[in-house]
Amino acid sequence: MNKKKYLFLKSSLSSLEVISCIRLQLKDFRVATIDLRGSQNGVGLLNQILFFSRPSRLEHVSQAGAEEDWLGKLAFNDMSSWDTELKRCGNRTNDHWRVCSQFSHGARHFIASFPLYFVVPAELVQYDLDRMAQHWQLGRFPVWVWSFRSGVSLLRSSNFDVNWEAQQFNDKVSKCIARATSSMLPPHMICLNTEITPTKIATCYDRLRRSCSVDSYDAFASRDKAWLTRIHHSGWLQLINYCLSATAEALDWLVDRNCSVIIYGAVSSKAYGLDVSAVVSSLVQICCDRYYRNLQGLDSLISKEWIGLGHPFAERLLGIPNGNSEAVFAPTFLLFLDCLAQLIRLYPMQFSYTQYALIALWDLSITGIVPAFCASSVADQLSSNKCGGPFPLERFFNESYSRLFISITNGAAIVVQRSSGNPLIYDVIRPPITLADIQLWNECYLRWIPPANVARGGNIFVDMAVKEVVEEVCPGSEDVMSKFGRTQLNIEKVSSAYPFSDADLTQRGYFALRDTVDTLSISSISLSASSQVQDDKHRASISVLRGIPEIGATGLLPHENKTSSTSSSYRLHLSDIFQNNSKQS
Repeated sequence: MNKKKYLFLKSSLSSLEVISCIRLQLKDFRVATIDLRGSQNGVGLLNQILFFSRPSRLEHVSQAGAEEDWLGKLAFNDMSSWDTELKRCGNRTNDHWRVCSQFSHGARHFIASFPLYFVVPAELVQYDLDRMAQHWQLGRFPVWVWSFRSGVSLLRSSNFDVNWEAQQFNDKVSKCIARATSSMLPPHMICLNTEITPTKIATCYDRLRRSCSVDSYDAFASRDKAWLTRIHHSGWLQLINYCLSATAEALDWLVDRNCSVIIYGAVSSKAYGLDVSAVVSSLVQICCDRYYRNLQGLDSLISKEWIGLGHPFAERLLGIPNGNSEAVFAPTFLLFLDCLAQLIRLYPMQFSYTQYALIALWDLSITGIVPAFCASSVADQLSSNKCGGPFPLERFFNESYSRLFISITNGAAIVVQRSSGNPLIYDVIRPPITLADIQLWNECYLRWIPPANVARGGNIFVDMAVKEVVEEVCPGSEDVMSKFGRTQLNIEKVSSAYPFSDADLTQRGYFALRDTVDTLSISSISLSASSQVQDDKHRASISVLRGIPEIGATGLLPHENKTSSTSSSYRLHLSDIFQNNSKQS
């Protein structure tokens, strides 16, 4: 099957067309090939795949992770959530800030992308908010999101119209914020780059995906010759560098100059303060507040900045159009996770969660099973009667994979700090500001390509070594280190892509039988597979979602012996499913 014969499909095909093969380029950078030679159902299958991959409405998405207990209890959609956050940051309501309701007496404008409750300067009355909603893009005037321990605050906003009334209200907001700080300085205004639009993010992501998605060793080898050039020309690392640089600018004003900051969406941009402003605001809070460097805080941050304040997940990740505008796949959420992964790489002791937790969040965001990641606002979740966020992650992943979410390095730092008295956990961390400090997130983007990873290497070996040393040097560390459990691995099969794919010791072994192993032969809508599938030792794997059974206490599936790698407990063995179907047919 020559690659030159593949055509990019944008619309449904006629039943008169002849389809011999389908190649699927997945959002997580995997490539799947379906052989349809000899089948008369190729067009029907292709049209079904196209239909479900591009849902036209939210109701067409499965949202299997919805929970009834979440209905009416969404975080940061009630007064108590915002009041608790204000107090956690050292503020008191009715002092300089107040929790405002969209249904308060006299309110004339409902802002669809805002939650039902949000925080504004206490001096702003309802008339001011109604007038501001008319002059700010999508009505998203400045709202409070966080305060530093010194009393300075961080606010988010879209941009406003160029007229005297809008400028007058913006000046009034600035004066209110200045009076809320001890220094009485007016807030610093960060206006984001107008060139970084959802379309720009979509273009950079598509270039990155095309570079990191391969289905043959020859394709990988040919791209490897100009790998650095390809990655640089994708523009993805430049996006990360910009977000981290904007974060560093905000930290300079908040921490070093004791001045509040307002992050404005780009002028004349279709982002409307929904995309890059969410990335920068989230990173600022992570760098300045240790609370957001544990899973509970990360849950709160995503609930506040991304779900509560209306990031359009449905449009950006699922391609559900918003009104008359055509949706593009622009994974701004992945951009945020990548920036956060850069910080974890540079400051591994400062985070109680690992990159595996971030990869799990990315995988969940593109599955369509988490209602919060399928909607564009809190109002969308409530109107569909399907609510629920991604946390706790253990609800979707098995126990053995979930243990990888906790950072052993952070636990070791806590033990050493407690025993030695030397401060190892910092209150404020500084993001990198140069492109030279940015690296490709190999653990996420190259996890399905064994030749791109090294055998007997990676984070898992570092964690094992750190745990062993800490337990030996600090005998009283059992209370901290015991939560990481025991790690039993087949060293010969583990690679730096653990647990997503096994080590490729032969360099060509993974792709040698690609056409026969990873091609599903479909005839009369029945699945069959080659007998070699069960013996394939280099097949890429995915983390097991809840609902995929794990047999026995060790998590081994029936065909696995006791000496096999524990990484197999993370894998969804499609080969077994296809093999059983083949035997039954």
